[in-house]
Amino acid sequence: MKLMRDILILLLNFLSSHGEQWALPGTASSVGFFYNATMLEELGYDSPPETWDEMLQISREAIDEGVADYGFFPRIFIRS
Repeated sequence: MKLMRDILILLLNFLSSHGEQWALPGTASSVGFFYNATMLEELGYDSPPETWDEMLQISREAIDEGVADYGFFPRIFIRS
């Protein structure tokens, strides 16, 4: 299981400093980003947002223009 070993090494390296282990990983996760390209096109965008500020702006526009009922971000909800 080379992949598992490589992942473990990366996590352990992330939690060490100057050759000393300061913590052990308790959990690990990855973040994905999904978006509705058709909705973005309706709002006049040809690509997804590149920053959180752009994400907030587009989400507010989608709500204000009636394209969406709400905008969702991890642990942040924007409602009209």
